[in-house]
Amino acid sequence: HIRSDGFILYGLKIEAIMDHGADNVSLDLMSRLLMDIQNDSSRIIDSLVSEYQRSMLDVVFYGDRATRDKYNIILAEMITPKMSAELYLDGKEHESEIKQVL
Repeated sequence: HIRSDGFILYGLKIEAIMDHGADNVSLDLMSRLLMDIQNDSSRIIDSLVSEYQRSMLDVVFYGDRATRDKYNIILAEMITPKMSAELYLDGKEHESEIKQVL
């Protein structure tokens, strides 16, 4: 949905990511998917707006419209951690994956 003030809202349902079904998606795959969605949606919207609208976005975002704020909301029926919370805060790979999603 695109409002007249430029607000864009879209949604999708994840049924699988690569060879993982919707009930078994890792944080790593989720963070990659979120980045792909943000990049792809930006390209789609950029192809839909007029040159005048692009120039207005450049004015508002000081010539860097690609870095405008975007937010993701993730809804899930259930989240089942694969390990305890303390182990996710390892300062390495697991913590990095959480930070990418958050």
